[in-house]
Amino acid sequence: MLFLSFGVFTSLVSSAAAFDAVGGSLRVRHALHEDHGKRFFNFSSVDRYRGEDFFDDTLWSFITFAGPSGGQVKYMSGADAQAKGLAYVQPDGKAVLRVDSWTNLPFGAPRDSVRISSMKAFNHGLVVADFASMPSACSVWAAFWTNGPNWPHNTGPLAYSGEVYIVEGVNLKSSLVNFLGSPFYYRINLRSTPARNQECSVPKQAPVIGGDRAFTAEVLNTNCSSLSTSDTGCSFCDPSIKSFGQGFNDAGGGVFALLRNRNGFKIWFFERQSIPNDISSGHPDPYSWAPPNAFLSADDCNVDSYFSPQTLILDTAICGGWASSDYPNSGCGGNCAQQVTSGNNFVNATWVINYIDVYN
Repeated sequence: MLFLSFGVFTSLVSSAAAFDAVGGSLRVRHALHEDHGKRFFNFSSVDRYRGEDFFDDTLWSFITFAGPSGGQVKYMSGADAQAKGLAYVQPDGKAVLRVDSWTNLPFGAPRDSVRISSMKAFNHGLVVADFASMPSACSVWAAFWTNGPNWPHNTGPLAYSGEVYIVEGVNLKSSLVNFLGSPFYYRINLRSTPARNQECSVPKQAPVIGGDRAFTAEVLNTNCSSLSTSDTGCSFCDPSIKSFGQGFNDAGGGVFALLRNRNGFKIWFFERQSIPNDISSGHPDPYSWAPPNAFLSADDCNVDSYFSPQTLILDTAICGGWASSDYPNSGCGGNCAQQVTSGNNFVNATWVINYIDVYN
């Protein structure tokens, strides 16, 4: 899975060698000035995913094939998901994607869920997603992410061209610790297939530019290049309990934003009470926002070569890969496969989406 990192005009990440101890190199300063100059560029909304038309078949496709991480999930077609009540729009206009929470299953059987992928792909632009709530349940692997064509092929002529996990987490997350021993609640992750033995990377420590850190999240892994879909890629974590799962839901949700331009990828998370007014008004100005949570600089990765235009994806997987390997450390009872048998365990495995907007 992959991470795309957005940032403010004040935050631009270069490789560690590109920064000095005080304020960054001339190259970085030039890039910052370049982004700052875009402050007066107006983003125009291209695609709006919201309201009663959210599930229009010209906007999303329902993906039914299983991903490479395995697990006990059966993704439903659009007709089946809507007939079963797994995909619908509430009277208040909020779209809902949920896991079957009323069927009990025999041990080892897959549980019905939903994965949707946007019909359109975006290249340079801004994605703003407002979620009222997201899945929070043992055995669940929830993500809002993007990928390039031919996913999950990752070698040869069909190699996928990047994937970006804007927000991703498994199980309850409240008791998970990373390899540094600090708690985290979601992961921002970016992965790209390497070309010509060149690597994409992020610095282990965020450089300080103009008195601000270039990004605010903790770096878990610096190497973004991957040879297989099981590789982590470069990844970041946010220690805020409000950034994923039940803590996110209890705080009323929030907004995730992804910016891609020629200077790289930047990702922000805004708690409900901290959403910038320009986002709420429909005229987002990412160059005026605080430093991003995560950032991949074009100085450290030729993003337009490694990352093709990306499609948006929302899904809730069950067990498999990260969800299963993390399960013993998650604070959840039993094991992942046992958890899947009871429908009641998935009452909170639900995305509630206020809107997703894509701007050029």
